[in-house]
Amino acid sequence: MNRSKRLILVITATIGSLILAMVPITSQVSPVQADPGWTKSSTVVSLDSEKYVIDSWVLKDGTTYKMWYTHAKTDLTISELIDAFGPGGLRLDEILDDLANTDLDELLNDLAALTASDIRDFLNGTTTVIGYAESSNGTTWTVQEEEALTGACDGLWSSVGAPCVIKDDSTYKMWYTKGETDIRLTEFESILDEIAKGGTERRDAILDLLDGTSTVICYATSADGIDWSSSQIVLEGSSGGIWDSVADPCVIKDDSTYEMWYTQCKSDFDRVDLANVLTAASTDDFDTTDLLDALDGITTFISYATSTDGINWPEGDRDSNVLPGSSSSI
Repeated sequence: MNRSKRLILVITATIGSLILAMVPITSQVSPVQADPGWTKSSTVVSLDSEKYVIDSWVLKDGTTYKMWYTHAKTDLTISELIDAFGPGGLRLDEILDDLANTDLDELLNDLAALTASDIRDFLNGTTTVIGYAESSNGTTWTVQEEEALTGACDGLWSSVGAPCVIKDDSTYKMWYTKGETDIRLTEFESILDEIAKGGTERRDAILDLLDGTSTVICYATSADGIDWSSSQIVLEGSSGGIWDSVADPCVIKDDSTYEMWYTQCKSDFDRVDLANVLTAASTDDFDTTDLLDALDGITTFISYATSTDGINWPEGDRDSNVLPGSSSSI
């Protein structure tokens, strides 16, 4: 991961935790494009009236193409969204300015000004879900179910996305990314209050926020590809770092063995390191170069795991780094 994106990663960790419901984790780095000899089709792919769709996964079942995809869902109107991000709301413009200026201290001040009710109202009406569509030619699609799979949790928010589906005999099996948090509204309000205080209270509150949010890989089954059941978490991060998440599963079944490749964040940047950064961020002798140097150990990479049932992925059957990043560019 290049250094500028590592900086963005650390200073957006807090706001990313706040809006984790919007977009499941995707690749943090744009890959170097190889040319496999593909020919771009001039045919426009249509998906009814769906907007903001990503992460498609397609199977051809007989003569029918079947697609599962991630898309944004919101119950808010345009005016409500404008109000949510405008002055007096979530103030997205100011937060983006802080990110552009790599100003960690000011970013934390702006985050401290957010109110739990503003964020709660936005997250209650906005999330990502997995939809399902069919096609006879692979280009013209008809949506069969806009919300084939949705998230659910006891915390403030939950989102799902990045589906991977196989058909095993007559059963459809899906692995997907889910945003996970155990933070409740009252805890969240306390965290924002502590961020506003600054100093060690701010540091501890941000650490609590990061500890309480992550992405995990879940599994579900279906008889028809539309109605899904038996949803459960099957793979969680185990690196021990402060960004301990897994995402974007790709699964195949080879004879009786399930094989999964997935994205994982790895870091030797732990709670102590982050605490030091947050403590020093408001001092005059801490600058962007210091932060970049501290983040050289943070990266994302492709991991591998095997399973006999698609549900249990033993630690001993995992390779945590089968495809590391190779770019050394800034």
